[in-house]
Amino acid sequence: MAASAPRFSKPPDIRQKPDDPTRLFLECQVQGTPKPDITWFQNNNKISNSTKHKQTIQVATGNNYNVALEISDLSANDAGTYKIVAKNKAGEITANVNLNLSSDDDTETTNSAANSAEGTTPVFIQKPSIRQENDGKRLIFECKISAEPKPDIFWTHDDIPLQDSGRYLIYCDALPNNTYVACLEIDDVNASDAGKYKVLAKNKLGESNAHIALNLESPDQSAGGRPSFIKTPEVRMFEESALLECQCTADPVPSFTWTLDGKALALGTKYKQGIVTDGNIHKIFLEVFQIGTKDSGLYKATAKNAKGDGTASIQLNIEGIDFKLPDGLAPTFLGKPTIKQDAKTAVIQIDIAADPSPSIYWTKDGKELLNVDKYIPRMYRSGGNQYSIFLDIKNLVSSDGGLYKCTISNEVGTSVANIVIKIAGDKANLEQLDKLAPAFEKPKITKDTKQKTIKIEYRCKGKQEPKITWKKAKTEIKDTPNKYKISKKKETDDTYLCILEILNATSSDTGVYKILAKNDAGDTQALVNLHVDVEAEPPKDEEEQEKPKPKVTPPDESKNVPAAAAEQTVAPVFRDKPKEVTANDGDKVQIQCKVTGTPKPDITWFLNKKEVKPSADFVQEYDGTTAKLTIPDGYVEDSGEWMCEAWNEAGQATQPVRVTIKEKRGKPKRVRKPADKKDKEPAEKPAEKPQEKPAEKPAEKPQEKPAEKPQQKPDEKPAEKPQQKPAEKPAEKPQQKPAEKPTEKPQEKQVVEPIKIVEPEIPTISTPTDDYSEEPDRRIPTIQTEEPVYEEAGPRRAAPTSQPKRSSATNLNVISETQARKLNK
Repeated sequence: MAASAPRFSKPPDIRQKPDDPTRLFLECQVQGTPKPDITWFQNNNKISNSTKHKQTIQVATGNNYNVALEISDLSANDAGTYKIVAKNKAGEITANVNLNLSSDDDTETTNSAANSAEGTTPVFIQKPSIRQENDGKRLIFECKISAEPKPDIFWTHDDIPLQDSGRYLIYCDALPNNTYVACLEIDDVNASDAGKYKVLAKNKLGESNAHIALNLESPDQSAGGRPSFIKTPEVRMFEESALLECQCTADPVPSFTWTLDGKALALGTKYKQGIVTDGNIHKIFLEVFQIGTKDSGLYKATAKNAKGDGTASIQLNIEGIDFKLPDGLAPTFLGKPTIKQDAKTAVIQIDIAADPSPSIYWTKDGKELLNVDKYIPRMYRSGGNQYSIFLDIKNLVSSDGGLYKCTISNEVGTSVANIVIKIAGDKANLEQLDKLAPAFEKPKITKDTKQKTIKIEYRCKGKQEPKITWKKAKTEIKDTPNKYKISKKKETDDTYLCILEILNATSSDTGVYKILAKNDAGDTQALVNLHVDVEAEPPKDEEEQEKPKPKVTPPDESKNVPAAAAEQTVAPVFRDKPKEVTANDGDKVQIQCKVTGTPKPDITWFLNKKEVKPSADFVQEYDGTTAKLTIPDGYVEDSGEWMCEAWNEAGQATQPVRVTIKEKRGKPKRVRKPADKKDKEPAEKPAEKPQEKPAEKPAEKPQEKPAEKPQQKPDEKPAEKPQQKPAEKPAEKPQQKPAEKPTEKPQEKQVVEPIKIVEPEIPTISTPTDDYSEEPDRRIPTIQTEEPVYEEAGPRRAAPTSQPKRSSATNLNVISETQARKLNK
């Protein structure tokens, strides 16, 4: 086997066992043939095997070796710079790890009286340690604290406070004996995460802080070296393409190529590749367009420079990957491109905002810039979701003039900047300075449930005026009567409001919509996911039968429901889109939706399309403007697609909210205990209660008639009408079965008949606006005999479907006097 110089297949990282704070491990993986010799140094002093330091090297696979340095009896004296040297006859490689642990003197504690009768000031019983997860993509800082009461935790990076959002996850879990483990997790780790970290623990008795430095130098960063991949390739799915992305270290900047199943890929419309440099760390991209099953296979990236080469591979299975549009921001230009020149090197700069982080590639006059000796693309995160993109053009000559295009993409959209450079003598200048490439702000979606219309609004900035195109599923949308209305309104000199209005919206309008804007300075496109949940319409025959009835409302019966009230009804409308909720197992979780309507809507919550009833586990509140669902103790199983449904007689609206509750690492998964039978009984009993209440309602109805004995008068009137005499005997039979308990009350035996006769004259059956606690009782006799499924689901809710919908009052069967006679015969 040919000899190969050592290289790091996994860079050094620091690991510490949570249950043993006295030991620490420096670990890495080295590849080389023959087996390399390993030497460790602390502050340039060679480390020998001893009870303090234990060095190991073990075969992992093939010519890969797991290398570790174990440090026992950890103390502040162990801080410093550790260097590992791997060497064989083919060459050598080095890497540094900076370990900075605060000593007892460095840990600051306020309040000299650390302990008191009320509790204890926070004290660090285990200094911060760092470990890696997910193949180096995640860093976890951990420390242990003793305190009473529980402290609040604050983290800073280079004195800049870190927030519990985005790439950062901050939490503090309780352990026995008033101790806590405080953690900071960082996802998508990059070079900018290096620096000094500080953790502050604070309660009412005082505060303490501790420090740790992250300075994980990658192989050959200081002295330069051959390409070495430090991140295995990963796949990101875009709407119409797949992006393969990997990361390596090298100095000088490497050139690179891609192969599929051993065959070189020809760049063009099918494949585009790019590289982004940040110091000696390089991100390499391959974007595959028009993806299909033929694109599945083994992809290999090879990076090469004067010091050597390195490779990384990934198996891509197109059938196993789906595109899911995340919440985020399509790449957006923050200003016009600029150019600076230093001697013979010109530098183009573009400032953008994007979330997730974007991929970029450059072309000149339609050809990709692959000569890394001439062109060096760079990208730096300038803070939050903002980035600065650069293109260095070395050894400037007149032929470097032309049209440069920078294509910037992420899962949410794509932007292209057109930059025209003119070379005059030995100076480079930008043309088209009076033009600005289009840039979109985040979209606004407005739904009008009553009118069944949806508006998607984008505010676009660009100079000259951009041309706007809308698409859905690759099909262009144009103005269509009764379906689509497209408009563009100029707000300022370079700002336009672009609107797509969807008329008569149905569930078939659900999908991913795309807006494209283009002018001479560039073009941009953004994606938005639209979900349409429209209540099913009743069949025409029912609609024709039931709609005319409320119009024949007798004047004396309309006193309780004024005619003006019906004109003032407003269907429920959700005023904003709630943010996705992320929490940890055991946290208090709260979802809020702003919704209004007239009359005040009923609120129902669903989890994965199953209704969630109010309980101690799921506290539900609604004050007329804000619907709240509070989970005092969140479980992982509470994760999923939550939906808030608002309903009143004028219409229905729904609002989905995604909730993610993460399982705490190192702790067993908790499972919510099923509700006791006692908790379920109240939900079942209301179906039986209406048997007793109808006797009370007829007692109120005689107020409209002068009779003082409510149960005798209805009995006399049927006696005067011979047609209804036969109805008296059948009226006794249905009452004998359910009315066995109240046999001593003869009034209840006769209550069904007057309800069937009088009910068609009652307009209020469909408009109980203020009190739902009594009104359902007026419907129950009919509902029980005609729609038993409705009764089981609850007095105000229709039978469950795949998409739960509430039955409006117009769907209740109102039995006319003639129908009652036919039924009784």
